[in-house]
Amino acid sequence: MSRWHWCTCLAMEHGEFCCSGNSHVKPLMQIIDDKGAFHGRVGAEASLSTGSRAADMMAVFRITDFR
Repeated sequence: MSRWHWCTCLAMEHGEFCCSGNSHVKPLMQIIDDKGAFHGRVGAEASLSTGSRAADMMAVFRITDFR
């Protein structure tokens, strides 16, 4: 999903063939059940600063139709 978003949505917004920017929080995995039904997405984000470790950011998130 991140590659699709990177090479379609982000690139088109900038008039590029493939995005030269940062995908940031876009890398997501789809949640699919045993019958092939889509139930949402889950992802992880890590932004490591080149300056201060205090500026590092890490997160795990989900967007689902169940709890």
